[in-house]
Amino acid sequence: MKQLGFVLPLLVLLAVSSSAATLTFIATGPEAPGLSPLNENPPHPTSSATGTTLVTWDTATTMMTVNVVFGGLTTPSTAAHIHCCTTTPGGNAGVATTVPFFPGFPIGVTSGTYAHAFDMLNAASYNPAFVTANGGTPASAAAALLTGILAGQAYMNIHSMMFPAGEIRGFLAIPVDISIKPGAAPPVPINAGSHGKIPVAIISTPAFNAVTDVDASLLTNVRPNWQGAKPRVLQHGR
Repeated sequence: MKQLGFVLPLLVLLAVSSSAATLTFIATGPEAPGLSPLNENPPHPTSSATGTTLVTWDTATTMMTVNVVFGGLTTPSTAAHIHCCTTTPGGNAGVATTVPFFPGFPIGVTSGTYAHAFDMLNAASYNPAFVTANGGTPASAAAALLTGILAGQAYMNIHSMMFPAGEIRGFLAIPVDISIKPGAAPPVPINAGSHGKIPVAIISTPAFNAVTDVDASLLTNVRPNWQGAKPRVLQHGR
């Protein structure tokens, strides 16, 4: 998957941390941040719709909350749900959650907001076909869906009359905020001579392995300093 690069006070990288009881996911990519028509497969460059999604998953209670804001659809919304699990990066997958749309989701409009909590041990939270294909029980479906989300194989999708297969979508991923200059008050000063390139160190913690949890193919100008590699200094212009 391609990831867009931005010069911001905070860089958002995708990673997985399994130690927290509550996992937080945002919808983003593979081509544009948030919910975007460019993230559809195939993309819809004629649409200017946008949106955001925040999903939380409580691993202790198996409750999932979904928060969505969207606007600018070309035509009224017809469906909205989470798809899982793609077999190829940025690919398409069947619907995992309720069909044809989340309970109470704004349908027949071009913009709206949504917030709902789902008991992922309740069969009513799923597309029956997803449960059947993943062990036949809500518990097995929950395990499959969470595994797919953590693997970057699930996406939030909003469908419209003009684009019945989906107008805007974004893959669910855990955001990791990396401060360019810890403790600095915004706006964080950027060296103009860097030509838009900012060196960032990704450091492992007890709950996060920078070697295995970061897909280096999503990054540019990576010079890893792990697994015994000799430290290397990034010089200006190189």
